[in-house]
Amino acid sequence: MRLRFAVVMLSMLLSGCWWEGPIFYPPDPAAIQPITAGLYEARSGEQGDKPDRGRFVRRPDGSWADEADAKAGYFFVRLGGTTRDLWVVEFIATDGPDAGYGLLERVGDRWTMDPLIDCRGTEQIVRAAGGVVENDAAPGADTSADRSLGNNLVCRFADRASLERALLAYAAAHPRLTGATLKRIGD
Repeated sequence: MRLRFAVVMLSMLLSGCWWEGPIFYPPDPAAIQPITAGLYEARSGEQGDKPDRGRFVRRPDGSWADEADAKAGYFFVRLGGTTRDLWVVEFIATDGPDAGYGLLERVGDRWTMDPLIDCRGTEQIVRAAGGVVENDAAPGADTSADRSLGNNLVCRFADRASLERALLAYAAAHPRLTGATLKRIGD
């Protein structure tokens, strides 16, 4: 059984280890968005993975949802300060006040994305931009000798400016986003 794109995103967000913070971009029905409602094919960045199809619909509040699993929402905001066609992906779960953050980029007739950016490996970018890297594991949960940051890193941003600085630095370090591709294939 294949998991829906929204379910995968939600499980990634709930597992921690991602870039997160408050909802910096409240959905707005009047905001220009990079996608339109319709049937999409999503492919992970893993070689050989089969594509997943989902119908994305725009909600009355301006956010987006996978029609089959509308528990979580997405909102996109153009990221300035770059010549690339980059958009902030804000993934909004329904069970808390925080959102997960990633990037979406138009490449021809497709979108490539790192829909939720992994905290591990991006700690320097986060700190340089003003974000905080913390360990969300309970003290003593990791019995290894090295408890400096453990396995459950969370990169948190307290404000939109630090998030956007980090996203621009991440984009500069990653000329191609490789987490997944998204292509509109029908109405």
